[in-house]
Amino acid sequence: MWILINRMLCMLQPLEELRNCNAKAHKTIEIDYSSLPPQLVVFKALKSKHFVLAAVCTMALLANLLAVAFAGLFQQNLIDMPHKTSFRPPFEFKFVDINGGMGPADESQYGSYQKSGAFKGGLGLDQFLIAQSNLTHKTPLPPWTDHTMFYLPIMPENSDLGQSNATHFSATTKAIGATLDCEQLKLGDQFRITMIKEAFMIKEGLFMNISIPSDSGTVVCNSDRISKPTCYEERSALEMLVPTQSRENSTQHERDVCMGSVVLGWVRGPQGKCQVGRDTPLGAENTLFVRCRSRLMTGTASIRVDAGGQLQHPAEKVLLDVNVTDHSPSLFSSDPVNLIGQSNRYLFRPANVWHNKSVAYDHMNYFMARFSNSSRLVDPNQPVPTLEDVLAPLNKAYSKLFAIWLGRNRKNLFVPITNEQASSLEGFRIQPEQRLFLSTPMFIISEAILCTYIVVAIWVYARRPGQYLARLPTSIAAMISLFAASAAVQDMRGTSHLNKRRRGQHLERIDARYGYGTFVGGDGRIHIGIEKTPFVRKSRARTTWLERKLPLFRKGSTGATEKC
Repeated sequence: MWILINRMLCMLQPLEELRNCNAKAHKTIEIDYSSLPPQLVVFKALKSKHFVLAAVCTMALLANLLAVAFAGLFQQNLIDMPHKTSFRPPFEFKFVDINGGMGPADESQYGSYQKSGAFKGGLGLDQFLIAQSNLTHKTPLPPWTDHTMFYLPIMPENSDLGQSNATHFSATTKAIGATLDCEQLKLGDQFRITMIKEAFMIKEGLFMNISIPSDSGTVVCNSDRISKPTCYEERSALEMLVPTQSRENSTQHERDVCMGSVVLGWVRGPQGKCQVGRDTPLGAENTLFVRCRSRLMTGTASIRVDAGGQLQHPAEKVLLDVNVTDHSPSLFSSDPVNLIGQSNRYLFRPANVWHNKSVAYDHMNYFMARFSNSSRLVDPNQPVPTLEDVLAPLNKAYSKLFAIWLGRNRKNLFVPITNEQASSLEGFRIQPEQRLFLSTPMFIISEAILCTYIVVAIWVYARRPGQYLARLPTSIAAMISLFAASAAVQDMRGTSHLNKRRRGQHLERIDARYGYGTFVGGDGRIHIGIEKTPFVRKSRARTTWLERKLPLFRKGSTGATEKC
């Protein structure tokens, strides 16, 4: 429609300009709107100040954009549609009875071969292997586990609720994790570390005891020999992980306090360590010791998993409760310290090896170096780290390993639900489905163009003159009849061999004015067409309905015959 109107206006615009009987040649008889596609006339129309024609040209161009906008108006996409469903959790949010003194054995006497809680035998290295694989090869973490928390399963593994691999499940469930509260230890009455020598084996090592304040008074804990013999001529370093032990004949309270604590140390040794019996001086300038206690955190979170329990998105709406420190029958079958004590036996695996390279010899320091992206903590040529250097990577490593440990041993740690009449958990089964969507940007563009069409259409039709042409100049004969009998044709004599630019210069030198109306031709008859001013009168045009209602809307719209 706009292309048709555009073509008509390109043909009629010069004649409308001539109706004023005082038009210059470059805006009327010289103009060649028909030499270009209708959509590209806009620049010429603006140059000639034919703004209505320029607006119509723009509408023809917008028609192409409108077609694109209509094509993109509706889109068919795959979206996740939630459907309400019920789940039967396989576990209670309650730990089984755990003996915190039982755990995997290592090269020292630290460990046990009795089964309890998570420990059913073995070396207990799974959490380190899983974390390493996740960091290096992006393999998934255990089901129901992320980097900081473990989430209570909402359904049994490989549940028949899943209709396809794309089916996910969402619900609000319990969450549990842990972090460390650490304080720096200073050598003195509260913390002592001494060199010990085994005369018969000609070995030396370190031994420590520590005083831990508690609600019932100060508890003294100690350790076994915590370093191995080495011989380095250059600077060396030692990283210590020391789960503290209670002394002989200690009370249950003292055993619990020692079981829940762990001491970590970083030592820088001088050169010339090979001489047997030569003590390594320990002080604030070359040692850092911290005592850490685990702090359990529980809460609720909204999770989204697949049929196998793998988290598909980070947990949302995580609401954490206060730290769990007191005995809670609803969460623990035994004291919380037993869970912490057993987890410490898994996570804090001591190596306590003097070394002269920037390599971590224990798992915790290895993951701390990975999270800090630096070997600063284990580099023997660097100064001893500060408490600030240690806290952030230590908590990241511990929280992730603790969550992995819970997820890996969930079947041994949590009380299973055997009652078929147990309460169900409400949630959603999320299934991908095809849906039709309206594109907001395309809708806005389409509506803007259509509204512009309305405004421009009203403007174009409101400014149209009445009927003033005897016939439409749609043929060569109709065009020739407009000027054949006029004196204006004499101005173009001898210009057939000129190009457009030189013809324009010729008409500019003549500087004549032209008009459209009635005139007496060279044959003595009255004609309607194009003639030079002042030999032409404006023709009477039929007024439009709008011009009759608003006579002043367009100059000369009354249709009266005037002399140019």
